[in-house]
Amino acid sequence: SASCRREMEVVPHVTVNIRWIPPEMASNSDAETCQLAEPTNNQSRRIGTLSCKQDKASWEYDSCSGFGILKKEEHDAILTNVSDIYDKDPLNPRDHYEAPPVKRVKAIYGINLETEVGAVYKRRRAIAVSKNKVRSMHKLDLYAKLGPAGGLDGFELEKGVLMETRDTPQMIDGPTKFTSSVMRRSGDGTVPYYSLQFCRTWERQCVVSISELDGAEHRAILADKRFHKILTEYVTMEGDG
Repeated sequence: SASCRREMEVVPHVTVNIRWIPPEMASNSDAETCQLAEPTNNQSRRIGTLSCKQDKASWEYDSCSGFGILKKEEHDAILTNVSDIYDKDPLNPRDHYEAPPVKRVKAIYGINLETEVGAVYKRRRAIAVSKNKVRSMHKLDLYAKLGPAGGLDGFELEKGVLMETRDTPQMIDGPTKFTSSVMRRSGDGTVPYYSLQFCRTWERQCVVSISELDGAEHRAILADKRFHKILTEYVTMEGDG
């Protein structure tokens, strides 16, 4: 009828734009050019079984690097800056496998403070806020927890943030693959322990000396009397510097 047609004419039309985002691969073609690239299978480290206490059923969580998160959130400008400023630098300042061109390296850092080493995210159900505003695709999974079986020994997970503690087993790198060992340590509250002690791998290229200060925080160490004592003794030592 005519009235029926008039009612149909005022029904609003909704346009839906759909874009397919393919699953992230274990390795990425940018791995050779970007320092934030997704690690390959033999470099990745899963964080054990995770579960969600909001549901009786367990959820599966995939590992993802910082590169993967930035790529999914379409922060291409950040990745471009990393590539242009660091990766294309002819001095290659981020090649940590080669020791700096010095005879001696002295490392002094704090240890055994809870230090963030990862996070657990979940996808938002909707990212559109308004016509011209969207939210990030991911947010911290506040209800995730390490499962009773397969959880990481010595790690803590609270409100989506994974922390290493003084009880976390750490692989201590030596100058060769045959000199590695395992100790229980954590970082200085900002830098994870693995990064702090990485200079041990330079021992075949230069003389490396390390002093670890229990409980010294990343910035507060500059006011720590133990740090001042070690530094003074080192810079005033006799012999060929």
